Parts: sequence; C-alpha cells; structure tokens
Amino acid sequence: MQISCSFSQRNNLKLGCYLVFVTIAMSGFALLAAGEFEPKTSAHEKESAPAPQATGHIFIVNTTNDAVDVAPGDGLCDTDINTPGEQCSLRAAIIEANALAGDDVIRFELPPSDPGCHFITGECVIPFSTALPDISTNIEFDGPGAKVFQLLPRAVRAFRITTNGTVTFSGLTINGGVAGVGVGGNILNVNAGTVNIINCDIVQGHANAGRNAAGASTFGGAHNLPVPIVRLNEFLSDTQNIGLGVVVGQGNWEQILENNKHAFTTGFVQRTRFTTAFPGSLTPAQFVDSLNANAGNPLSQAERDQLVSDLTNGVKTRAQVLRAVAEDVDLFNGESNRAFVLMQYFGYLRRNPNDPQDTDYTGFDFWLTKLNQFNGNFINAEMVKAFITSGEYRQRLGP
Repeated sequence: MQISCSFSQRNNLKLGCYLVFVTIAMSGFALLAAGEFEPKTSAHEKESAPAPQATGHIFIVNTTNDAVDVAPGDGLCDTDINTPGEQCSLRAAIIEANALAGDDVIRFELPPSDPGCHFITGECVIPFSTALPDISTNIEFDGPGAKVFQLLPRAVRAFRITTNGTVTFSGLTINGGVAGVGVGGNILNVNAGTVNIINCDIVQGHANAGRNAAGASTFGGAHNLPVPIVRLNEFLSDTQNIGLGVVVGQGNWEQILENNKHAFTTGFVQRTRFTTAFPGSLTPAQFVDSLNANAGNPLSQAERDQLVSDLTNGVKTRAQVLRAVAEDVDLFNGESNRAFVLMQYFGYLRRNPNDPQDTDYTGFDFWLTKLNQFNGNFINAEMVKAFITSGEYRQRLGP
C-alpha cells in the first residue's frame, strides 16, 4: 500500500490513518453499496492470466448441462456412466473437487457442438437455476476468456465459498447472481479466505449488502466476530489513486487529497457495478436510503432528509451523496478502530489479517480488543510499536 505519509511523526499518523479510512469507506463501503463483494477485475483478455499450478486434480468441463457427478470422490468428473468418456458439468466438477484432497483446477473446454455454445461466435453459456455446491476446497476455475464464456445463474447466487484457503477465477464472466439475504450475489466469501479474480467480468449481481464478513478467532475462546469485508487485493488500486501525490504536511497536500477523493467518487458512481445496483431510475429517497442501510444507518433523520433534498434539487450529485454517507462522522467513529487495525496489516505487513503467518482473525481480534480498551489511543495500546518491531515486518523489509 503506497501511502506517502511519515508514520514516525505522531501528528501525521492519524492523518495517514484518515487517508486509509477514507479509502476503506469509499472503496470498501461503496463496493458494499453496490450490493456484493466482488474483487476488482482486470481486462478481458485471457492471454495475460498466469498458467494454473495444479497440485491436485484437473477436471475438464465439457458440457453446459447442469447434471451432478455420479460417484463423488472417485477422481472422475462424470454425469453419465452410460455414455463413453467423461461427461463433466460444472456442478459435477465442483462436487468431485470438494470430495478430494488437494488444490484442484476446473478447466472449461466446451465443444462447438454443445447446445450451450453459439455456432458462429463460439461463445458458450452455462445456465443454472439451482445453487451450485459450496466451494469447500482450494479450486482454480480456468476459463477460456471472459468474452467467450459466461456463467449465468438464474435467481440464485453463483458461488458460495466456505474454504479458508484460496479460490481463483480466471477467464470467465459471471452474470446476474442473486442472493436473497447477505452479501455476494455473484460471489460470497463466507470465511474470508483468499479470492483471486483474474481477467473476469463479474456483473449484475444482486444482494442485500452488509458491512462485515464473519471471521474466526480463538482469542478469549473460539468464536466468530464481524471483520472488515475489504481485502488487500481490492484495496490497493483505489488507495493508490486516492493517495496519489499526497505527502502529509508538504505543499498543498490537503487540496491534492480533496481533488483525488472527488475524482475517485465521481468515477466510482459511473462504474458498471454501481450503476447496475443503483440505476438512474431510483428516486433520490431510494438511493439515499439504500446507501444508508448498507452503511449501518449512520445518518440521522435530518441528515437523511437533507441528502434526499440535495439530490432532488441538484445541489449534490450521486457521487457527493455517496461521499457524504461514507464520511459521516457516525460511520467514521464506528469504524475507525477497525480501520486502524486493518491498516497495520495492510500497511506494515502487506497482507490480510488472516493470511499466513496467521490462519484466522485471532491477531486482529486481539489488537482490536486492546485498541478499544484504550479508547482508540494507539500509543498507549502500543500497537504500532508492536507491528514495526515484529519479526514479520523486519523480515519483509530486509534479509
């Protein structure tokens, strides 16, 4: 995370944290406002994606039908034992991968003659109207390219990931998943494992959003706690854009930061993910109420009514309303400690709180509890000191 702030200067630390929090509020919260957790995707072209590294099984999906595997755990992805060769559907491949140990690859090689493939363009679509099995193991979904291959869930969520490991999607489009409750219309990452998305289009997912994911901790006994849904891989790009050219205490840094935040929010509300979740047909009241609900209702009635009035009368744009909610003092106060702890992992350790060397959110839980006990006073909590003197931090910076 490139933040041009001198954290050795006490008076700059909270300003540096504010920059991180604003990014969390705008990038992370606005992602939630768009209705689901969908890590930032890159361009369409499959050619730039890294080759999969398989240490388990490779299953080749060769049909667009939605049949189940006939013998889970036998190492074969087959939906019809009466037909020569393996008839491997996406559903069957997931079932078989879940039943076996190892890091598996599900690859898509659909023949042009398949009923789900267009005979001229070669584009293939796999539709399904029943939820796919939960992903409980490490899997890489290796598609032929987002332009030519599409998964089309019909009134169901596309993927629900329960593994604490790693799931990778590459070279495909996921279009129109629906979650009735919770986040993640297209992808729901239940246990905050690592989700990599490479050269994919993740579009038109719908869900009731929330601010948190669930994380496991053993601090004070085994339990789950709400943890930030923002992950490092989706956080870096937008953070760099907001912090571009900002050196706290030098030059006209405050105006540069303001300009960057304005440009970010203006661009964000134009992203397809946002306009799909918040079409222009929404009334100002519907737009404001949706943002407010997704943020945990930080707005007072007067604040809510003022934003509705401002949007109705053209005093504020959608981007300005989004920013007003994201920077609301109640949201800031409610999330500051969690954002500050998360910053330590992102900024000093360059990883998510549950990435190795951790396996869950016990460390995050410990530091958040301690910071809360000291009423947010990170100096008395000795939190920053602990991170910058840790062996992990020093080893990351040198031999």
